[in-house]
Amino acid sequence: MSDLPEKKKLVTEDLFYQLKTINKVVAGEKFVIIESSRADTTRNAYVTELFLHPVNAREVQNKNVRSLTKGYYKDHNVKIRPQSNLISFLSNRPIWKDKKLPDQVWFMDVNGGEPYYEFFHPNGVSDYQWGPHGKNIALIIPIRPEEVKITEYKQGFTGQIHNKESFEKFLQEQEKREKYVSDPLILTETVYRRGTNYLKGRVRQLFLFDFESKELKLLTNHPRDVVSPVFSPDGNTIYYLTQSPEGTNDTLEWFVHAIDLKTKEIRKITVTYGYEPHLSISPSGHLLAVMHLNPEFGSASNFQLKFIDLTNGEEFFSTDDWDAHFLQHEFISDTEILFLSPRYRTVHIYKYDITSSVVNELITNQEFYITSFDFILNSRTVVFAACQANKYQEAFILVLQEKSNAPRQFTNLNQEIINSLKLGTYHEWNFKGTDNLPIQAWYLTPPDFDPSRKYPVVVEVHGGPHVMWSPHEPTMFHEFQLLASNGYIVWFSNPSGSDGYGEDYRKRLIGNWGKAGDDVLKGLENFLEQPFIDKGHVYLTGGSYGGWLTAWLVAQSNLFRAAVAQRGVYNLISMVGTTDIPNFNIMEMGGISPWENLELFWQQSPIAHVEKVQCPILLIHSENDFRVPISQAEEYFVALKKHSKIAKLIRYPEDGHELSRSGTPSRRKDRLLQILNWFKEYS
Repeated sequence: MSDLPEKKKLVTEDLFYQLKTINKVVAGEKFVIIESSRADTTRNAYVTELFLHPVNAREVQNKNVRSLTKGYYKDHNVKIRPQSNLISFLSNRPIWKDKKLPDQVWFMDVNGGEPYYEFFHPNGVSDYQWGPHGKNIALIIPIRPEEVKITEYKQGFTGQIHNKESFEKFLQEQEKREKYVSDPLILTETVYRRGTNYLKGRVRQLFLFDFESKELKLLTNHPRDVVSPVFSPDGNTIYYLTQSPEGTNDTLEWFVHAIDLKTKEIRKITVTYGYEPHLSISPSGHLLAVMHLNPEFGSASNFQLKFIDLTNGEEFFSTDDWDAHFLQHEFISDTEILFLSPRYRTVHIYKYDITSSVVNELITNQEFYITSFDFILNSRTVVFAACQANKYQEAFILVLQEKSNAPRQFTNLNQEIINSLKLGTYHEWNFKGTDNLPIQAWYLTPPDFDPSRKYPVVVEVHGGPHVMWSPHEPTMFHEFQLLASNGYIVWFSNPSGSDGYGEDYRKRLIGNWGKAGDDVLKGLENFLEQPFIDKGHVYLTGGSYGGWLTAWLVAQSNLFRAAVAQRGVYNLISMVGTTDIPNFNIMEMGGISPWENLELFWQQSPIAHVEKVQCPILLIHSENDFRVPISQAEEYFVALKKHSKIAKLIRYPEDGHELSRSGTPSRRKDRLLQILNWFKEYS
């Protein structure tokens, strides 16, 4: 047997089948649960595994790790029952004769035994939260107003299903009801679909399941969605958010409510603004914290925290000195709160001292792109999932009371496969954009890069538009490295409008989406002067807003040999009336609607400039994309063909806006091949 090291492999289009994505980390006093998903080739779908890591003296063990589930189903949103060895999760596991039923809550003892359910609701469970003593569980379940009158929807089914004949009859009646409300589908709200599904008039409401009485009860009947339930520490009150009933249901206005579980009295506490804002409560129950943004600018504004003192009703906000987002947040004491925030290519965990309004970064000696975290209160220990450049996702532990503030990795989910790959290398390459503002950018060189050679370049532009890319960002890891393995240099940046550089930087796109394009062209023109660049072979691609920017740039510049625009917005006027977020483009244009200024929307639509397109362009779109409907691609494709441009449209059935990240695995693979083949066709 040879002692020579195994030869490393180039990245291929099917690498994502081997990579495991950490969706969530959940911390208990005795163990940590890792929720990890992967694409399954046999099922052509995603399955999830739950791994248990023992915790001993503030150290998460990498030994005696156990897989709790076999990865046959999509088990997700795992949580730990307080003070117990019982975990819970949502799952599409079959309850009845392998019928495809919506997600239910399943339970499992980590010391042994199979998953089981305590109750079943025909509409499925969207979210849930344990009560502080583990005696009850708050549930978010979608329900139509007429279903409230039907016992099986109002109370669900509790215990194991024994009366098989009556349950089978109910399912048959449910199929008839679903067909009745779907054919024809009657709409009364502005937003009537979400993800890849039609809402069919259902509104998410709050339910409560009691483990002693084994009763499932409907607690609310609001006209709009209920989200983010949290219990008071004594378990007597549930706080939650519900969308304002005023105006259209794409409003950013949400009300914080409280329901007394003894009297069932509901009272409104305050108002906030956001996209389904997240709510948290302090250990003593004295303070609530909720995300809050400026409704005039939407996602271009900073996401702040609004605090409500439940002892006196006083309200106050997090400091304005922090020019960045407060995202996922969790109290660690009555005066301290942890939160995630994207800043200058990293997403790190920060600690906010409510009394002094001081923000401290927990990790200062490494760079991470953290996707989720949890906190063990008694040991003041943080566990988190994160990606680093060329390492992909793993889980880490950080003890707050240690002086080193150095996180320690405790999983090896992806390390072996990453170590077997021949990867490209990231290089930071910053430049001055329009108005002479500094712009962060990077380029990825192919494996075995030779600076004396000349390489073709793929320019990648991000969506959002208010997101942030970096070498640590996990969702683009595979695509970037695949392009590098095929001999391309990948150049990407965070132009005007990107997240991570403050509110004013994000607002630079308001009313002028093309400003990011000006930055990209200015930086690219300078980058192309590098001696290792083949200036005759420059390609361009991006998705969502990045699809808009791709279509915009090919009409502004002749630098590109070919382009791929994915799930893009091409007509801002028709986008407002067809997307599931109608208010978004109105806020992005400075609060002006197309009915007020049609010319503003038209001139910022790539379709208005189609005659200037200067290279072959491939359009990729999914037929169930409700965020940017496929009609956007249809309009733009016809306009391109009518103007005698070289264009191709690829339509993927069933999938939605998340095709590139979580779409049907076989189509994700095909999409990558289509991009490569298009660039090779015009090489």
